[in-house]
Amino acid sequence: PRTFEATILLPKTVKERGGVIMGNNGKANGTPINFEIYEEGKPKLFYMVDDQRADILFKTDIRSNDPVHIAITTDEENAVLSA
Repeated sequence: PRTFEATILLPKTVKERGGVIMGNNGKANGTPINFEIYEEGKPKLFYMVDDQRADILFKTDIRSNDPVHIAITTDEENAVLSA
């Protein structure tokens, strides 16, 4: 299993996408995974396993004047993802 963690401070005034926080595009580390702050401050996770693509758009707007901690754990061997 691998865990990616980030503390993000995205001000409430941000109108555009927050951008990619982490990603590997599957080049060197096996399973493609990408985590970004999408439109309206909503986290978005792209993940692919066994040629099946998952695009997960969370409902929570993380734009805030306070830091937000996010952790994502992947277990490729057992096809498990936790966020």
